[in-house]
Amino acid sequence: MLGCTVAGAGAGTIILDNLAPIQSLSQFIIKKELTLLKLIQLLGDYLTADDEVLRALAVALLARVLQELAGSTDDYQFNGNDVKVLLKFMLAKLEEPKAIGEALIGINALISKKVEDEALFSEILTQSMEKYPETGNPASVRYHAFQLLNTLFDHCQDGRFDSEFIQLFIKVASNENDPRNLLLSFGFCFLLKRSGLDGGCYLGFRLDVFYRTDN
Repeated sequence: MLGCTVAGAGAGTIILDNLAPIQSLSQFIIKKELTLLKLIQLLGDYLTADDEVLRALAVALLARVLQELAGSTDDYQFNGNDVKVLLKFMLAKLEEPKAIGEALIGINALISKKVEDEALFSEILTQSMEKYPETGNPASVRYHAFQLLNTLFDHCQDGRFDSEFIQLFIKVASNENDPRNLLLSFGFCFLLKRSGLDGGCYLGFRLDVFYRTDN
């Protein structure tokens, strides 16, 4: 599908070796020659295929289009209803091992703009906490989880979601041993400490909390 390949069996991240179709689809949407709803309809059979690899490839294509739109210099704005529907879809994909990484990319793209709906933001935190696998994620998937945490943090500095955010952070960061992810993890620790979000209750800066012990 559009020059996509899977990055290892069960890797949870898809490598798109041909980004031109992604950019073209994004431009069609920006120019209102195609809607996100129509794109989802076109991908429908792939998104619901019995083959989990094929489903993951379709999720990857959709997620990368969302990522392209979110980073567009044309200041593209997601439709509120589209965001709600797509977020529910991407959150559900956190339960599919081969699609986790791309689902995280899609969620991150959708909330890259300020989420005004408090109930929706709460659902993102709750569903991410429930569905993100605690173990078995490759470093590349965990990296995307840290990127999502970074975007979530930008949206929850008013005190309403402190507990939920920190619990999700601990789930993502615990037993980390990848050098790149460790840097992100420790950076978050000090950022949270400086922001006063840890309240002295959840976070202890102990190395054993963040290094993996199952290797």
